[in-house]
Amino acid sequence: MKRTVVFVVPLVALLAFAWTALAQTGDGYDLSWSTVGGGGECGGGGYTLTGIAGKPDAGGLSGGDYVLQGGFHRCAVLHDLDDNGVVNISDVMQVANRWRCRCGDECYDAYYDIDDDCDIDVVDIMLVVVHWGETCG
Repeated sequence: MKRTVVFVVPLVALLAFAWTALAQTGDGYDLSWSTVGGGGECGGGGYTLTGIAGKPDAGGLSGGDYVLQGGFHRCAVLHDLDDNGVVNISDVMQVANRWRCRCGDECYDAYYDIDDDCDIDVVDIMLVVVHWGETCG
């Protein structure tokens, strides 16, 4: 019985590692270049990117309509639009300065269209305000 356990445990570990390596490619995506990713979650435009444990490689990758910027992990707050670590009046003003901008307008920037409806309006401002005071950690 002891020999079976000694043989089975390393085999299971090897298969688990192989599964992880194989899961990084397919369907037009290739993550075989990656290292252990950074922690946190970022979302917008119907997509959410979540990283866990460690630090990603620094640098950027792009393809099609997607851009992924790697760097060193730090704390992030989802509605902290000016990236200063706290949701405050500065973030509200960044959205308010684009009031009534719609998709196709020169002033429109999807980053500030919090509800992703192609119209920067009071709803987008309120979605930032309800997170007022949130900070990292």
